[in-house]
Amino acid sequence: MPVCQIPLRERSRGTLGIALMTVNCIIAGMAHVVLFLGIYIRVELGGKAQLLKNYNPDVLFHMMLSISATLIIFHAPGAKICYDCGNWKTRDRFHACFLFWLIAALLVSFVPVSALILCAIHKGLIETAFVAGFNEAAVRYKLDLETKAQLDRLQVGHQCCGAKGFDDWTRISWVNMDDVKPSRTFTKSSSCL
Repeated sequence: MPVCQIPLRERSRGTLGIALMTVNCIIAGMAHVVLFLGIYIRVELGGKAQLLKNYNPDVLFHMMLSISATLIIFHAPGAKICYDCGNWKTRDRFHACFLFWLIAALLVSFVPVSALILCAIHKGLIETAFVAGFNEAAVRYKLDLETKAQLDRLQVGHQCCGAKGFDDWTRISWVNMDDVKPSRTFTKSSSCL
């Protein structure tokens, strides 16, 4: 039973098989990038976990890990299937399952879309958790040397003055307002977000 009854010459069929194999290899390669990005985000957020109030940084990592694993597991063999279906010598190996693989490819294509939506949601959750955590840490800044060192490293490393700006410090009860005089170097854009 033919899967697709479009008349193709052997050369066109081979070119199409190589093109689909290349697309599958690129997607599998990008899945590796997603995996390494997830590891990087986990390391970065893990080092600042005390400043992320009520947020578990492992959730985003596990989501990116499962997405990349799904794409790698599906598209690596998909490259082989596409290549073999384009070659007249090996076409019969996967010819019967090619239609099912195409349907599965359509379903798996929703995985990156859902990943984009979840990443957008987590961006907002991380920002909210960081603002709350930074404000809570700013209250402890005077009393806790570890918190002071962490906030100092964050502000020097990112060249910022607060979660949303330097005026975050004006909301702290122990800060003397005479000490907080914005100069030309402090702007509203000096946010650590």
